[in-house]
Amino acid sequence: MTTRSCCSRLPSLILAQFIFGATNEAYHSAMPPEYHPNIPSGPSPNRHPRTLSEDLAYLHLGGNIPKVVVGDEHNPALDAIHGNQGLDNVPKERPAAPSEQTSVGNRNPPIRSTDQAQSPPSPYTGVPLDELLRSHYQPHPHPEVTEGYLPTGLLEELVGPEAVKQELAEALDDDSDINRIAQRVCESSPGSRCYRQIFAILCLIERVSSIGEFLDPVTGVCDSDLPLQKVDLGQRNKVDLRKRKDLDKPLGCFQGWKHNSLRSFDDWQWTLRVPFLKGIQGSEAQYRKFDDRVILPLTYQSDPNDDGASGGFSEVFKVKLHPRHHDFNQNGADCFFALKRLRSTDTAAFQRELQMLRKFESENAHEHLISLLTTWSQKGFFYFLFPWAECDLVKYWEIHSEPDVGEDLVRWVARQTAGMAAGLARIHEYPGKVDGNTENAVKYGRHGDIKPDNILWFRSSMGDPGRLVISDFGLGVFNSKRSRSNIPNNSGIGRTPTYRPPECDIEGAMISRSWDIWTLGCVYVEFVTWLLGGWELSENFAEYRMTRSSIWGQEFKSDIYFDIVQVVRIASDDDTSLRSMGAMVKPNVTRWFDGLHNHRDCTQYTHDLLKFVQNRMLIVESAVRKRATCKEVYEELRRIQRRCVESKAYCIEPVPWPLPPSSEESPAVKIRLNENALDTIRKSHPRLRTHQGRTEEPPRAR
Repeated sequence: MTTRSCCSRLPSLILAQFIFGATNEAYHSAMPPEYHPNIPSGPSPNRHPRTLSEDLAYLHLGGNIPKVVVGDEHNPALDAIHGNQGLDNVPKERPAAPSEQTSVGNRNPPIRSTDQAQSPPSPYTGVPLDELLRSHYQPHPHPEVTEGYLPTGLLEELVGPEAVKQELAEALDDDSDINRIAQRVCESSPGSRCYRQIFAILCLIERVSSIGEFLDPVTGVCDSDLPLQKVDLGQRNKVDLRKRKDLDKPLGCFQGWKHNSLRSFDDWQWTLRVPFLKGIQGSEAQYRKFDDRVILPLTYQSDPNDDGASGGFSEVFKVKLHPRHHDFNQNGADCFFALKRLRSTDTAAFQRELQMLRKFESENAHEHLISLLTTWSQKGFFYFLFPWAECDLVKYWEIHSEPDVGEDLVRWVARQTAGMAAGLARIHEYPGKVDGNTENAVKYGRHGDIKPDNILWFRSSMGDPGRLVISDFGLGVFNSKRSRSNIPNNSGIGRTPTYRPPECDIEGAMISRSWDIWTLGCVYVEFVTWLLGGWELSENFAEYRMTRSSIWGQEFKSDIYFDIVQVVRIASDDDTSLRSMGAMVKPNVTRWFDGLHNHRDCTQYTHDLLKFVQNRMLIVESAVRKRATCKEVYEELRRIQRRCVESKAYCIEPVPWPLPPSSEESPAVKIRLNENALDTIRKSHPRLRTHQGRTEEPPRAR
């Protein structure tokens, strides 16, 4: 076997300095050991090859080739590579059952012809291929997962016929077959076997001389066979690499390989097979199942406690994807995405949210409903990828703590409130696609968890204040017409305490679409509060709603919008007092409406919106009063929006109403508490407030 001589490497080093603009120091570090004996040389071919961790650390701490950056942004994860402990401590993995879905597949389609006659001279001629490959690796934001990966398309650019010939000339004693081997390695015609990834791995682990065994049609391995499965042989930690479809069949190309070499091959193969993320389409599998070793094409990932979010059901990370690894048009290469990881490993819960999200794709998409980009599972967790929003509505109110209330802002608020109602109506009246097909018949859905935290603000490139989008369908559900309102309220349905409707505690009450009307009404009154008084008034409203008169007992304050009370009525025969339970809108909420109507900046627009919310949305349903349907909400808010467009005075001219002599409490609807509420009362011993005002009978049983 020949070795690189000093003379043969000097021209290439000079060329590298010229091409890459290397400094004298970088040029000196690239010189052979004979020219600066104080710098140790690389490992002998007789020693075990370095691991992936050691190789990348070696490169970045004193590598021979300056980094050729893909893209123009510096990635801080480069620094994390230097002190990485490597993959030596990665636990052994269970052999997975052969599956098409566990393989990333060949996602490195050729983007440049390998025909020597048509290809321009490579600017990398003379640069060792292993160093060239490492210099193009994209650092991963979590080096404890992997040090990096080679972005798709670069393999075809770097591993061309000339580069392969250069490596073969150094590794093989007999150069008579170099041209033939290079042609086979770089084969790109349809249906042919390609070995580019194989050759790159062999270069990286210093086993180029083994390429012949891999080219063997019987005992060898080509790119389409990757990734190979690591198999535990049960003999003093002995492992082997096998094709996933033939786990029982040893591969001749690895005969005689030692443990470190096999481990290095296994580590490096995943760095060349990073998936291309694309949207879910039609008949395609609903979600992709990635092997635990698959490296996701991330270039940035936040901590959920920093830029992301963490809740009871999921965590959300702010991430950036490598632009070569997705086809999502998100306004440039520097766009961010929201990666949601479900805390639960419950497949049924994941499927429910996935089905909900997929109903609003393509022709059923709505600008005020979140759009799912793609989804997958890995390591037992389920993931959803969404466009990245700047913040949720609560944070938007806090950031814009003192809104400049002019006609533009008021019209924007009117447009967004009507738009959210339209988006919710799309959920409530989901259109079927095929008549007579029960699978595609009209479905009656509900969101189940509308709150300011689940309404996202997307910045607009059009110069307006942006767009509000309803998100988080984790508690949503769809039902047929027959069952759209007959779900009992004791079925363990999740709910957010502040915005939960009264039917959560009522015996015999059904969870229906009117649940969302109540919660959306809560959002609207908080929106008007912010519009009139900014963030300070919003916080005052939350504090004003805090009471101890709840079923949770005197030790707990609650900012919920309704009260459970004791209703006192006088018997007609002997004037004795009879007590029963009732549900009503909190008196402090009713007084808050009066205060907003009296606010010095309250306009006819805010009057109209508040009246509708109070009279048609935030009501405890009874035998005589029902909440508006979502269609009615949208139609009224659309009418109000049109008036905003037509009249500047309607938007911004203050017309405060005088405060009433006394705020009339809303009627209490007589109820029976369900078992969950009764159990809470038995444990907390609350002192429920007594209501002596108007009462209404409960809704008639359906």
